[in-house]
Amino acid sequence: SLGPAPKWCGFLDNLTEELEENIIENVYDDYKFVTRQELEDLGLGHLIGCIPTVFRVVKFVAGGPHMAEVVFLQCDRFVEFHSAGGRYYRLRIPKFGRDMQYHAPSTDLFLVGATSEIYRLNLERGQFLSPFMSEGSELNSIAINPVHQLICVGTIEGKVEAWDPRMKVKAGTLDCAFNCISNERDTVLEGFPSISSLNFNGPLTLGVGTHTGQILLYDIQLIPRARQCLHP
Repeated sequence: SLGPAPKWCGFLDNLTEELEENIIENVYDDYKFVTRQELEDLGLGHLIGCIPTVFRVVKFVAGGPHMAEVVFLQCDRFVEFHSAGGRYYRLRIPKFGRDMQYHAPSTDLFLVGATSEIYRLNLERGQFLSPFMSEGSELNSIAINPVHQLICVGTIEGKVEAWDPRMKVKAGTLDCAFNCISNERDTVLEGFPSISSLNFNGPLTLGVGTHTGQILLYDIQLIPRARQCLHP
């Protein structure tokens, strides 16, 4: 007998009874091995060479001619490079990644995550370069302005740091958490407003999302002024 299920998962009682009554020796009795040609006929040629274990993709970036090259950031710290023929390279970063962006002028792939370092993987040279050192303990998001190439990263402390990729120095810091708290004096925030998302709209407008549901719109020429709305 499998015994009673714990109180916190009482729904398993019925499941254990079913397993005792209906013993199934082989669940997958109709499986088969597929060949390379069969995968290609099904349009699944990109899976050739992939490890069968499924890992959650945290972020992906597409590029190249006809968007035929894709980079996947996975939850197990691996970064995979895929082309039309499937995966052709795989590497691992030191800390768990949360976001990444490709900087075309320098061919650098910027990765951020559970660390204060902003990793720089140069795809032309095929090696890691010296990382940018952020003042935040962990970084949740990164965005690159497509016009002037300013790099912004969001920290769990509720700040946005702007970096100049040409000089490789920090250009400034924006305290978004302070703006959230000061603008919501009559509202009780559920948690700390860490930065969860960043996105540029044109050369001057920066959108900032927080874990507590605020959306802040900044004109980088008029910082620290901001327009704020609450996400439903």
